[in-house]
Formats: sequence, structure tokens, C-alpha cells
Amino acid sequence: MRSDTSYILHFSLTNHARLDRPTYLMEYRGVQFKLVQEHGWKWADHLLTITPDISPLAKQNAFEVGQELVNLLSWQLHSPMQISEAGGWSCHRGTRLSQVRPSIRSFPEIPFGGNFVNNSPSIIPAVETEQQRLALGLFREARAANNDYLAFLFYWHVIETGRENGAEVVNRIAATNSLRLVRDDIAKLSLGNCSLGEHLKENVRNAIAHIRRYSGRKSLELSDLSQRNEMMAAARVARRIAEVYIDHDLGVGKHHLYLMRQGRSGFPAYIDLARQKDLWKWKYAYPRKPVHL
Repeated sequence: MRSDTSYILHFSLTNHARLDRPTYLMEYRGVQFKLVQEHGWKWADHLLTITPDISPLAKQNAFEVGQELVNLLSWQLHSPMQISEAGGWSCHRGTRLSQVRPSIRSFPEIPFGGNFVNNSPSIIPAVETEQQRLALGLFREARAANNDYLAFLFYWHVIETGRENGAEVVNRIAATNSLRLVRDDIAKLSLGNCSLGEHLKENVRNAIAHIRRYSGRKSLELSDLSQRNEMMAAARVARRIAEVYIDHDLGVGKHHLYLMRQGRSGFPAYIDLARQKDLWKWKYAYPRKPVHL
């Protein structure tokens, strides 16, 4: 027998990028969401969706799609973001998501690092491969981490999503001019006779991953101030390498999806304009207002 109730699933969203509007409706991969921003930094933002029931399968599907959407927004807006399940409540079947308001508050999960304002979620990169999907998720987790050791490991995982050895990826990217923005950080690393790729893999990645090391191998010294300073520099270098890898090797950003709606009452959805017929029926869901100086 079909129930006459649905379930409002509430995700907590920490986001350093402040958006133009307080609320947004958006559909991605067939799942509809409502994003509601909080004022200030006291509480995390909200990402709401309505599921047909409270089953683990329905919740998993909503979270999987919601997390991927947050991955894409984080990459597009260059902002640390974190998403987690906050709870939910039942509602009458047929409840419109536009009428739903958040009723659960949770603390931000990322330390405050400064807001940057007037951003828009109207454009996101199109995910075309599983490798892109995995790399973007790892990159967002790394950017949201408040620990350099953890961040470095996730950035390193990004460049190992393919079949190529991580050290080889680093050396190939270092041979180009792509790391000029972090050359001061590279200068802080104790490379010795090692290449950048060999150093980051053996003396940083492996030192973090393996607390017991063979004789002569560099081990982790948490109380060593100079090593911790090097770790901060290594994390910034790894982040830049991961960015270049996602951008150039994986081709993320070559194609985009746009938040559009049909008519005035159509639910805003991310669509590929190149593959959409009857484009004249679609309009930008949240056009940017001109700024008058």
C-alpha cells in the first residue's frame, strides 16, 4: 500500500563562497535540491531534497547525487565545501520543495577561512568519466581538510586516479611551466638529489602512510617544526599539481552544464546546452543582476 507521506532529507553544507541569493532551486541528475544560505558564519548552510521514503536506498541516492553536485560547485567556485547528513522529517506527499524551509541547524565543518561574495552556482563542469567524478570528490575532501597531512594524501590520491605512477605525473607536470605559482614552496622542500616526484612520493606520501619505515627512509616527526613547515609547503605544491592534473589531464571544464528553467514556473535544472533541443524554451534560472557603480 502506498504511503501518503514523503521524507525531507536535510544535508548540512559548509561553504566559504557566499552566493548572490539566499536560496536556490536546482536539479542535478534527476534529483531536486533546495540550497538555503545562512547569514554569517555561526551555522552551516542547508541543502534540502525530498525523497519518496526514508529507506537507506533513497537516502543513499540523494546523498550520492548531492555530494557530486557539491564537488562540482566547489571546483567551479574555488571554494572549500563539506556536506554531511543532518537529519530530516516527514511531509505530505506532493509537498513542493520550494515551500520547504530548513528546521535543523548544525555548526560549520570547515574552519573559517574568510568569505568571498557575489558567487553564482549557475555554471558547473560536466562530469563525463568515473575518473573525473572520483578526482573531483577527492579534491574537494582535500580542500576541506583542516590538516596538511590529510590534505596532502587526498591531493596525492587525485593524481593516482589514473594508471600512471604518481611520481611520474608530478615530474611530467613539473617539466612544464604549470608550477610557477608554487615555486617558492618547492624551494622550501628538502629535495636533495631527488626529483620533485620522487621526494613527494617517498619522503612525504610514504612517510605519512607508513609509520614504520625501513632504515634510511625518512620517517614522520610530528614534533619537528621544520618538518611541519615543509609539510605545509608540500600540501600547497600537491594541491597545485592536483589542480593541473584535473584541468589538463582529465579535461574537467571543457564542457559545462547551465542552471536553466523552462518558462517562469519550471524547476531549475542543470542542462547541457549543446545537447538540448528547443533551446528557445530555456532561460537562465538565476540571471545575474548588473552592478551599478
